Amino acid sequence: MVRPHATLRALSLGLLFLALVLLGLAVVAQDRTTAQRRAGTGVVPGGAARTFPQVQSESLPDGHSYRLHTFRVALARARVEVVDLRMSLALDDVVRTRGASLVINGGFFGLQGEPEGMVVSGGRLLSPFLARIGGGIVEARGGVAHLLDGEAPPLEQSADFALQCRPRLVVDRAVNIRRDDGQRADRTALCLRDGGRTLDVVVARTDGEEGLGGPTLYGFARVLARTGCEQALNLDGGPSTGAAWRDGGQVRFLPPRSAVRHAVAIWLNDGR
Repeated sequence: MVRPHATLRALSLGLLFLALVLLGLAVVAQDRTTAQRRAGTGVVPGGAARTFPQVQSESLPDGHSYRLHTFRVALARARVEVVDLRMSLALDDVVRTRGASLVINGGFFGLQGEPEGMVVSGGRLLSPFLARIGGGIVEARGGVAHLLDGEAPPLEQSADFALQCRPRLVVDRAVNIRRDDGQRADRTALCLRDGGRTLDVVVARTDGEEGLGGPTLYGFARVLARTGCEQALNLDGGPSTGAAWRDGGQVRFLPPRSAVRHAVAIWLNDGR
């Protein structure tokens, strides 16, 4: 016969053991979260870890290389807007003064600095669709982005964000550039993943003064498709290529080599 007080003692010891186990798991989880924050990592849909940014070196056929900066953003936890820089280099000012997490060069502009191609920010049309650009339009609404064919204007213009540029580098996971024209330049692209729920901002940069040492469009498209982009749109490149982003208490800056009209700015709600 089991005595009541012995049963209670065993039950108490069991509960104490369970509490210690749960406490240990909580400490491990907290340590992991702290380590992630110190390393600048976060989580995107699907549980994939990301670094803001990931940086890698890509080789070119002539033996040169360029750096590929990839910023991964979960759109459900971000706000994307277009900021008018009024033909300046000041991407970093948007980070410093407006608290943006990441700012990059945007779409095309004319000889007088006028924006060219469709631009929507905060649901407001800043620049109309331009048929002669064609290319594609990245639009986002409700935390999901799509890449539209820019050969015809979209049927509706109620997106939170939209940007028309060219060319479409990746369509339905496949390279969309027919041949390699040999024209190398620094480049910026928007890459969609997870059915448009995740946005990769990819910046290909070299150290040359003219910004002409990066990949060709064909080479860039191959890299993006290889790394898992489902859809990708090329933005204005060459000397316009630039980025600024928040790294803890610091601002990192890859300044464009020539003035930029519209910049794409992203605010992350995890405070970075």
